[in-house]
Amino acid sequence: MLWPDTFNNHFHPETAKAAVAALEAAGFRVRIPGRRLCCGRPLYDFGMLDQARHRLRQILAELRPAIEDGIPLVGLEPACVAVFRDELVNFFPDDELARRLSRQTYFFSEF
Repeated sequence: MLWPDTFNNHFHPETAKAAVAALEAAGFRVRIPGRRLCCGRPLYDFGMLDQARHRLRQILAELRPAIEDGIPLVGLEPACVAVFRDELVNFFPDDELARRLSRQTYFFSEF
């Protein structure tokens, strides 16, 4: 699953399109979330942690089937990847779904 971050969606969609093309050329079927989601990274900078936590709950709910199926989440934006790897498990340390998503998240270059 490719994470459609706000920066690439709105400012550089050609980067996301190129990522899809590269992943498909490598033999992967690329999926994106079924609705627009945001990891909430900018909210941390302003101390809006409740709103960030709410967004992460939305992501976990939306991605639950993919997470449970072990589908990797590939991110283009390093800040989003950092949220899924670090902040997510800091917010929800006892949530197995959050821990799984953290382990299943990759930078595009890693994947």
